[in-house]
Amino acid sequence: MIRGIVLMGALLAAAPPAAFSGSDPAGQLPALADPQVRTDGVAWLTLNETTDGIRKELGQPALVADFGADLVSWQFQLGDIDHHDFSHVLVFRRTDRALLSVTRNYEPERDVDALFPAAETASYAVPDTGVARFRMRVRRLPGERLLLAMSLDGAHQPVGQLVLMRASEVGRFYPWLAKELAARP
Repeated sequence: MIRGIVLMGALLAAAPPAAFSGSDPAGQLPALADPQVRTDGVAWLTLNETTDGIRKELGQPALVADFGADLVSWQFQLGDIDHHDFSHVLVFRRTDRALLSVTRNYEPERDVDALFPAAETASYAVPDTGVARFRMRVRRLPGERLLLAMSLDGAHQPVGQLVLMRASEVGRFYPWLAKELAARP
């Protein structure tokens, strides 16, 4: 009995931290971790996933935090990312557990132009921040979803972040963009 406990303790002590975090030490990510360009569009999350489904696909979040009047964020550290950063942030409405948005952070930044073909993408000037001039690329996807990428000068610039969001929720997170989208449907 004691020998078994000691053996189990030794195995646990020798196991890499990733064995418990849901992160793969080889940097392999779950299939739903990144959007994929397909001939028929973009394959990624539908935003109809349940919290149980997300846990099954991405594992347990590293951090869960309530914010705002009715929001909960699940923050993940998947793949090869600094332990102080989060690779994915999913925002759910607390009352009905609906998935509202998914933010995918990239380090280093990535070229995402293939996700934003010119014929299906609009570009909007982000209101002046006083620091730099940014543009938000917006692609409408089936299921009332928006794919967003912000960068300096818009297209052909690497980005550090992609956001997939329900179109109905854009005003909650980007009020200026909601006004632009309403003016240019």
